[in-house]
Amino acid sequence: MVEEMKVGVAVEGYEKEVVTADVVEAKVRLVMESNEGRKLRERLVVANEMAADALKEGASSDVWRSASSCVT
Repeated sequence: MVEEMKVGVAVEGYEKEVVTADVVEAKVRLVMESNEGRKLRERLVVANEMAADALKEGASSDVWRSASSCVT
């Protein structure tokens, strides 16, 4: 999500399952207070709208579900 869609923030320590409060605070501030965070939130709104559109009746997800149900 971070690299592919640019709708997330990498958090140092996540791979080791140890994330400090300082790192979490810094990432939350980045998302909420910075220009980069504003752009991230805008991309997230667009991605959310695209996902919602794909789930509508007759949209790409619906077509895939219909085709999948025909295959046994």
